[in-house]
Amino acid sequence: MTAAERVAERTWTTLSRARHLRVRFGEETLTDLLVLDMVSHQRAKGFWLRPTTKLEEAWCGADLLVAVRHPNGLWSQFALQAKKLYPDDDRYRMLNRVQESIVQLEKLERFAQQRFALPLYLLYNHSNTVRRSEHWHCPRPFDEGQLGCTLVPSWRIRQMLRPRSPRNFHRAHKVNQSRPWRCAFDCPDVETTLMEMAYRAGHRQYDWRFKPMKVARLDELFRTSKTQLTRDDMDQIRSEMSESIGSDERLYPARLLIVDRSQQPLVLPDRDSGKDPG
Repeated sequence: MTAAERVAERTWTTLSRARHLRVRFGEETLTDLLVLDMVSHQRAKGFWLRPTTKLEEAWCGADLLVAVRHPNGLWSQFALQAKKLYPDDDRYRMLNRVQESIVQLEKLERFAQQRFALPLYLLYNHSNTVRRSEHWHCPRPFDEGQLGCTLVPSWRIRQMLRPRSPRNFHRAHKVNQSRPWRCAFDCPDVETTLMEMAYRAGHRQYDWRFKPMKVARLDELFRTSKTQLTRDDMDQIRSEMSESIGSDERLYPARLLIVDRSQQPLVLPDRDSGKDPG
């Protein structure tokens, strides 16, 4: 089991337990735990881009910016907005505030476009309504727990925000471009998978360019044991990962997750056996 797979399984289980014990888990907590798990168990670094106020974070529309280093040494980026499924009614209740959600989505897409990133929603789930034939689009064997964290392209969320459109688990996951979180990291053909998510279903409102690029400062960080970013680091990374964004130069999310795929993904010991496979 890879780190990304364990993150999804843990999220699925956590939301199930939270429902039964009536404990509230919000998107921020789940996102912080996701970053912590990825950094702890995979070749990854997690940075909190401070100082970033909640207002500044809201302006950019992204909760998390993910930069992935590919085996060819290039980088790609994903701008993510996190939403949690409420198991009681199987809905993403925060999407019910439609006008606010549309504004947030447009900010996310604009932020992603400026950084040549893919605009995706990171959905945290536990549902009793999973149907393998409709909700599982990964070529690997069906694993319900991997739907604990799923990536859904922004155009799909836009469809869900139409009048009278259901904003539930089924609506978000029945489209083929809905994929488990691990697909961004552990898929042998991750570039094709992500392009499918963004483009193949006919999303043409924005001219998304999947544009991996060399990021010298990120390469430098991976060669060191540095675990905190200075203001100079932040400025350099933003300038290398994106075009100038005019007067709103401080529009960036609080969290930056950097994952290195240039090596084989770390496989964790099976939790039941306690043994490391292989």
